[in-house]
Amino acid sequence: MSVPLTTLRQLREQFPGSSWALWSEEYPDEGCIEEQPDQLVEFIESNKSQLNPEVVFVSLNPSSDLPTDYANFHSPSWKHYDERIKEFVQENELGNLTGGYMTDIVPDVADPNSANVTPDTADIDRFSTQLSILDKSEYHVICFTGKTFEALKSNFGAEVQQHQHNIESFTESIEEKTLHVYRVWFYGLYGVHQQKVGELEKQLKYLNDEVIESAE
Repeated sequence: MSVPLTTLRQLREQFPGSSWALWSEEYPDEGCIEEQPDQLVEFIESNKSQLNPEVVFVSLNPSSDLPTDYANFHSPSWKHYDERIKEFVQENELGNLTGGYMTDIVPDVADPNSANVTPDTADIDRFSTQLSILDKSEYHVICFTGKTFEALKSNFGAEVQQHQHNIESFTESIEEKTLHVYRVWFYGLYGVHQQKVGELEKQLKYLNDEVIESAE
């Protein structure tokens, strides 16, 4: 699957926090492409044939200002834990998830403490606009945080289904698009919640192998 260059650039211009689940082989080591703003943009655009706009990863909000386009979810800094996504998706060769679109439901670095960030109707509308630009009839939306999932669930008034590995999901339609929405654990958990990171790896593999593959 591929994404037109015009679509990539439209998303970059309108939604600077947008990115894609594709990383260089050297990431997150020193000197990797992700450390070079111009190279990162060129890397994503030159690999547009590997992108998959039908899979959408959504987190809550950026934890810091982004230095360049596509930098969201691609920080080489250990404190962001972005390398876990690469490991769980790309290095584990989850072909149905690799190259998925990535964004935050809340665009601003409003507060580094997620407890103080709550998505509103404008954020849902903004997310819907991104889906319209991606221009697909069906999406698999993977929410990395409970708040993101709850915001979308509340917007639709959806009934939730339970899956293996503590995954929750619902399916709804918006503007003639079908959304299959899943809640998985946040990749940046640490400390007492560290054990959920291992379960996240299993959640993503399950979605890749058992849910998204069978839906196609």
